[in-house]
Amino acid sequence: MLAATRSFSGSDGALLAGAVVLIMLSAVFALSETAITRTTKVKATALVEEKRRGAVSLYKLVDHADRNIPVILFALEICTLTAATIIGVVANEVFGPLGVVIATAFEIV
Repeated sequence: MLAATRSFSGSDGALLAGAVVLIMLSAVFALSETAITRTTKVKATALVEEKRRGAVSLYKLVDHADRNIPVILFALEICTLTAATIIGVVANEVFGPLGVVIATAFEIV
């Protein structure tokens, strides 16, 4: 059985809560990237003509995807890397080096 390096504290819980928020933000960014790349200009134009709420913004995003996608992917990468770092730090503090290995394997999956 693994002996904990130290017990789980409130600050560890706060860090992990922050990591969960970052993972949720990552999901939003990933969904946004997929939505922009999968929506055609024809579909966006049709939504504008139907006067759908947010259609003009969507059309602008789709029309200038080459400028918008890198920003979204950068934000996605920042959220993912920060969450992974936080989880690794907490795993190391609580479980030691083996905890980092387990946390890394969990994050990959």
